[in-house]
Amino acid sequence: DSSTFDILQLSNGAVEERDTTLDSTGLSASYDTTTQTDGSYVKIVAASDGSFKNETFDAAAGEDSGTGRQPDADYAVAWDNKTLANGSSDAAQTLTYDDGSTYSTDKVTQVDGSSVQTWTRSDGSSGTDTVDASNTLSSHTWTHSDGTSGTDNYNAATDESSGSRSYPSGDSSTFDILQLSGGAVEEED
Repeated sequence: DSSTFDILQLSNGAVEERDTTLDSTGLSASYDTTTQTDGSYVKIVAASDGSFKNETFDAAAGEDSGTGRQPDADYAVAWDNKTLANGSSDAAQTLTYDDGSTYSTDKVTQVDGSSVQTWTRSDGSSGTDTVDASNTLSSHTWTHSDGTSGTDNYNAATDESSGSRSYPSGDSSTFDILQLSGGAVEEED
C-alpha cells in the first residue's frame, strides 16, 4: 500500500488537503478536502472502482449535502440533511438507479421525536409515514403505481391495527384488528 498527501494553507485561512492512496489490490483513490475556519468543508472523493463522494457541510446552516455512489451499487445517491429554525431536522435523499428510475424520501423529525416521512418513486407510487413522539401511534398512507391506495394505522399501546384500501375499480375495504388481553384476536372488516 502507498499514499501521498499535500496540505495547503489558503489565503482566507482555510486549509486544503489532498491525499491519494493505492492499496495492494490496485485500487486507487483521491481525496480533496477544503475546510473553512468555521468548520464548513467541501470533500471530494473518487476511486478507480467507480465509487465517489462529493460532500458539502455548511457549519452556519447546519446543513450537509452531497452525492455519492458505493462500489458495485446499481444506484447513485443525493442527500441533503439540515437543521430547521425550530430545531427539527430534515433529511432528504434521492436514489437514482442505473435504469433511470428514482426513489426519494424526505423525513422531518421534530425535537420531541415525532416524525413525518414522505416518499415517491418515479413509477408514480408515493406514501407518507407518520410516527408520534412516544412511538405509540403510527400511520402509513400510500398509493401504488396501479392506482391502488391505502392507509395503515397502528396503536402500540393497544396492539391494534386498522386501515383501508381503495382500488381503481371503485371497490374499497376497511379492517380493524385488535389483540385482546386473553391472547385472542378480534378482526373487523
